[in-house]
Amino acid sequence: MKDPTQTAAIRKAWESQINRRFRRLRKEVDTFFAGSNLPLDADYVKFFDTWFEKTIALLFAGDWVTKYVEQSYLHGMLQSRIATMITALDRDTMALLKSRSVTETTAALDAMKAQTSERISKAIIASESKNKLSAEVNDRINKIGKTRTLLVSSTMPGYSSNAAEVNAAITLGGDTKLLWITRQDERVRTTHALINQKLFSAKVAMNLLGDPNCRCRVKPVMADASKLKGYAQIRRSGINISAEAQIEQRLFEVSKTQALGYFD
Repeated sequence: MKDPTQTAAIRKAWESQINRRFRRLRKEVDTFFAGSNLPLDADYVKFFDTWFEKTIALLFAGDWVTKYVEQSYLHGMLQSRIATMITALDRDTMALLKSRSVTETTAALDAMKAQTSERISKAIIASESKNKLSAEVNDRINKIGKTRTLLVSSTMPGYSSNAAEVNAAITLGGDTKLLWITRQDERVRTTHALINQKLFSAKVAMNLLGDPNCRCRVKPVMADASKLKGYAQIRRSGINISAEAQIEQRLFEVSKTQALGYFD
């Protein structure tokens, strides 16, 4: 089964940004050690730590993380097929998701810096060569910095998209439920496989979301429109009409970007 959240294009674009930045960082590290003639002592560690922090700040600056979170959330609004305006709830949720993504990315980079400094100190005490020091730094870049930030990029698009679908169901109200849909392959968690095709309230569905690398989707399931009567039927039609007018342009831009292959 294909990705239920249909956020693969966003994930790949996010991962591409991460890979490009870490590739550049590794090159900068190799250049640093190749061109440095300073003695390998305690001052060298301090000098490297200062240089490393500034280089990371430069390479990982910008709103590239929050951009992908917002695109994922807007995609979820589209996928919900419940046309709604961008509400205060949506704005608050997007802000929280962006904050979480930035915090987790920063934490990954901080852990990488701390472990790198420790490795450098141990290597100098052991009288290792600069080539060895460079290899130790690049090892931490790959196994800590890159691995952990890629985990953020593989988790947050689906989570953000699902959060938008849950909020769309909340906005619609009534007896709208969320249907849990897994990828239906061998990688699905047992706990998630057990709830495949089951219905949940918005609150319960939101609490079930957010596991690392989760590829599941929660799909809003509305009451059969043919069974609606009176005001409920008018309300359903009114929401559909007004929502299109309010968010058509912004969501069109998201769809257009994805249709072009999401090259960014």
